[in-house]
Amino acid sequence: MVKPSARNFKVFRESNNWVEHKEGFMITLEAQKLTHLVDKSYLVADPDLDKAQLKHLYKVMKDSLVPHQAKSIVKMHTKTKDTRAIWEQACKTYNESTRLRRSLQIRWEPNKQKERENKNTLWSSFEIHLRDVDTKR
Repeated sequence: MVKPSARNFKVFRESNNWVEHKEGFMITLEAQKLTHLVDKSYLVADPDLDKAQLKHLYKVMKDSLVPHQAKSIVKMHTKTKDTRAIWEQACKTYNESTRLRRSLQIRWEPNKQKERENKNTLWSSFEIHLRDVDTKR
């Protein structure tokens, strides 16, 4: 069995990297056999052990979740140290943010192409106008 270690958890610094952070976080939890600490459906068998493990993972989350929104989610659960609730809320918040960012990016791409086409058309018409002016002289 692997001894739980806070050093194995990577720091989540940028909201843009949520998907990679989430995957890495879950892999680390699996390696340390602590996935039950973020599983809302887990039935606690040993309340004292669960409390100690929650305290450990709470400290990890407090230290590794850097973005402002993530920090405020962790702070909301300071008294209970309920890492299951923290993880659920963080996933909900950042999954939605990631989905929104991707949909905006998808919408932006076609507009960017249209903008290029318009610039080319505008430039072409400008060149034609210059040629016309030049030949009239």
